[in-house]
Amino acid sequence: MEKLHIDLQDGEFHQEDRIILYCDILGFKDFLEHDEAKIRPLIEYALDPQKIIKKFFEVTNRSSFSYMENKRYVTIKVMDFETYEEFFSQHSDFMKINKLKIIVPTVNILSDTMIITIPYNINYLSIIFEISIILHLTLLQKFKLNIRGSISVGNVIFFKNTITGLGLNNADNLEKKIAKFPRIVLDPKLEEYVGLMITRGFALKDEDGKFFVNYLGFMYTDYYNLIQIYSLFDKEKIVENFKTNIKDLRSKYDQCFEDLKNISTLSSKNERDEIDKRALKYNEKLQWLENYLIKSTEIL
Repeated sequence: MEKLHIDLQDGEFHQEDRIILYCDILGFKDFLEHDEAKIRPLIEYALDPQKIIKKFFEVTNRSSFSYMENKRYVTIKVMDFETYEEFFSQHSDFMKINKLKIIVPTVNILSDTMIITIPYNINYLSIIFEISIILHLTLLQKFKLNIRGSISVGNVIFFKNTITGLGLNNADNLEKKIAKFPRIVLDPKLEEYVGLMITRGFALKDEDGKFFVNYLGFMYTDYYNLIQIYSLFDKEKIVENFKTNIKDLRSKYDQCFEDLKNISTLSSKNERDEIDKRALKYNEKLQWLENYLIKSTEIL
């Protein structure tokens, strides 16, 4: 029996290649400063990915799937840690006989950064896509928050409460330097497999040539698994919040020009440059959000 599971509670040193979802919550600082009443619900609901993963796989019946390996079907079950412990204690003999593989995603959270990993097997790639969509839509629907990040592959080291490795360095670099907008980009090392993700509605190719997770895919997908995912959400509310974020971003962009008008002619060049830089950043995000919404509507 193969157990695709790392017990982060055992204190042992683990090192292996993993598929990594690395993402930051955008606007998290402003949220903490201005939406105090929602901080606890955000932490309890949206910042508990294990809870979201468990609910997702139970409701969509994606807790079990199969694929061909060495001319035979292999069955995979995806569980959170608590469910796994209970399942293993009751079905260990069944697992051995049927060569059942268990995947328990690892979840690490530091402030507004979430890191979720699963074993590296290209057959599992859709799992991480689905988890990323669930996380993004949960934050967007309930808290009007977007995420930016990456899906990558690389070596990850686990030891007690520490998670590190070249794979995480690569994931962090993709998030900070490549993603740029409210999107989750795909590691170039995984692009050879992106065709199936596009066919299923999981991914789109952006104007800069980068592939990203298509979290607004409910606009047009007919792929069963995505339809099941989106059945958990209020589509109208998601689009409404998405448009509200565009409106808020446009207000921040316009405010930059008001600030420039009102700024003293004696103000330093650095202060003016800082406002210009902020306006450019807002405008880039604004254009991306508008273009993505238009692209989704056009496909519909």
